Amino acid sequence: MRQKRIAFFCMLIFSLFITSCRSSNQYKYAQTIDSVNRIELLQIENGEEEVLTELDNCDILADVQSLSCKKYWNDPCQIINGLAIKIYYNDSSCEIITWECTVYIKDNKRNYGWEYFDMDSFNATLQSYLDSN
Repeated sequence: MRQKRIAFFCMLIFSLFITSCRSSNQYKYAQTIDSVNRIELLQIENGEEEVLTELDNCDILADVQSLSCKKYWNDPCQIINGLAIKIYYNDSSCEIITWECTVYIKDNKRNYGWEYFDMDSFNATLQSYLDSN
């Protein structure tokens, strides 16, 4: 009887793990939208940031949050490249989001996230804001 319980719990834990690995999530920003000071769209190559435009409203945050976001189950990507959104917060921290990497920077400390997006959907969303400016 005890072996059946152990087997049942092992199967239950394994099932929960598998379903959580495949689940899509909504991206959670490091701080609330009320704390946003400024938003920029960037092109980042080899650590060099080129500001493409500064946005004057927070509509893009809802659009990015509506995209399917998944999580890595290994070490997070730590290379920031490509089209990105940079969010500045009132406390002097900022957050950079690309389709495959996120990083929250506060007090010169970088905290990389495990979230990633579909490349085409993410880039198309950011590109639509570039085209409208």
